[in-house]
Amino acid sequence: MFVFILRILKLLAVISLSYYSCLSFASSFYIACYYYDSDKGLYNKNSSLMAPGKLYIGANTNYFWALNNENHYVKLNGSVIDGFFIEESLSRSDAVQFCQNAVKKGTFLWPSKSTYKLLDYKAATSNFDGFEYPIRFLKDNNNYARIKQIVLFGDSLSDTGNLKRWTKYMPGYPGFFGRFTDFYNWIDFLADMQPNKGPRYPVLNFAYGGAKSDGTNDFYFNNLKNYMSSLGRSFVTGSSKDYINNYLNKYLTQDSYQTKSPEISSTNDILFVIWIGANDYIAKLERPILTQEFFDNPKKIGGSATVFKHSVEDIAEQINLLYNQGARHFLIFNLPDFGRTPVVLDTRYKIKDIENPTDEANKISFSKKITEVIESHNKYLSSKIKDIETVNKEIDITFIDIFKGFNAFIDGKNIIDGSDFNYGVQLLNSKYPIPGTNKFIQEECYTGGYIGAAKALNKSDYSANAFALKNSCHKQNESEYDGLDKISPTTVFWNNPHPSSYAHCWISFMARKGLEDKGLIPKELPSLENYKNYCLEILKAKYN
Repeated sequence: MFVFILRILKLLAVISLSYYSCLSFASSFYIACYYYDSDKGLYNKNSSLMAPGKLYIGANTNYFWALNNENHYVKLNGSVIDGFFIEESLSRSDAVQFCQNAVKKGTFLWPSKSTYKLLDYKAATSNFDGFEYPIRFLKDNNNYARIKQIVLFGDSLSDTGNLKRWTKYMPGYPGFFGRFTDFYNWIDFLADMQPNKGPRYPVLNFAYGGAKSDGTNDFYFNNLKNYMSSLGRSFVTGSSKDYINNYLNKYLTQDSYQTKSPEISSTNDILFVIWIGANDYIAKLERPILTQEFFDNPKKIGGSATVFKHSVEDIAEQINLLYNQGARHFLIFNLPDFGRTPVVLDTRYKIKDIENPTDEANKISFSKKITEVIESHNKYLSSKIKDIETVNKEIDITFIDIFKGFNAFIDGKNIIDGSDFNYGVQLLNSKYPIPGTNKFIQEECYTGGYIGAAKALNKSDYSANAFALKNSCHKQNESEYDGLDKISPTTVFWNNPHPSSYAHCWISFMARKGLEDKGLIPKELPSLENYKNYCLEILKAKYN
């Protein structure tokens, strides 16, 4: 009965606080301070902090409003420009302190825990307003080089909670607050996000899990079921094309939407990131019939050559679209080698010209074929980028060869010079070799899936955490640990096909190295050994 009454009080509090916010905040902006629970015990609250509310629409809140030293709400001074709140009075350190005040204090109905840590902060007007904005602090301009803001378009590799906020369910715990990985992903690391301090670079993130380069990339029109499935994917998650058009049509303003701007403002300060295309292929590999057609009829609709041609041309079109509206600095990724991912382990592809091929033969054949397709995609993308640079003299594109860099990470090779380097990865070797190497395709760490995790979460935080612990790989010295920190943070893949947070840290290294070499961000990267220690320290801070 007490729990029921408490839930009713919380429901009334949401309504009253939101009503108060709308009245008192009006068009003023305040700081929403997002937090996470660093408790390593099985009563850790992260599973329920972003779970769907049981008594009201939407997800449970995991933010407090920033408080100054007098316990008053902190009002921002500035305006929204092109999707960012440009703060004129406070510094980032001020915002961090005020957010830490709020997270430490909590509220009467939402008490804090000593293990709560600051995750992120956004500019927002009220609990009722669904829009929030990353904050750029003008007082911190001297702490940057040329790039001071980031706009990102992508899929689950870069999603920091967009799909979760939209669907309320997907991806659920133990994904970290809507991320398709176990802690920070690569854009968090690039933004220099620090536990209990939040990000250094503001990121306007349009990455959604499942997004494709274009929602109408291609379909098998002769199969209605497959068409509806693919259309459903596009309907739920959209495409980078959709989100770029949305950004250009709805976000460009210099005065908090009192008027609309025809072009992007402060173009020399903004980095535009596009990392898209993986789902153009994943959608074809989910069913055996599609996979077979994909490889056997490359030039037909849905065939590999058609898909990579459309995918790359979509990306090129989107770069040009942003450039024509004023964008100048771009960070573009190619695709990683799918033939080395757990995607291979789940395939039901069968070799056609061999009678009764073995399971290993099928998987090795699939691995080779999908690697060749991705290589064709990347080669075509590289040529298209060169064409764009030839035509548009003012464009600045930093191109990241993630195919080469991530393979080096898996193979234990120095990302920079190719020499041997020990990344400290805990290998989860499958029984299937990577073709042409003495390495093995890596299995994922978390194998519990989304449905089982959702059922566990529906019971309690304890049940959700126990499920996560049971269905995750553990550290080799797990006997030295006694909670969620038994789970290994240093595998290559967290689930299928997403990298672990540790791998994301190294993806960020590749991006930072490219941007530093261009002089777009300060030269701060340490040696590989010191960067490895940095990644491990960040992961350690997930739990107290």
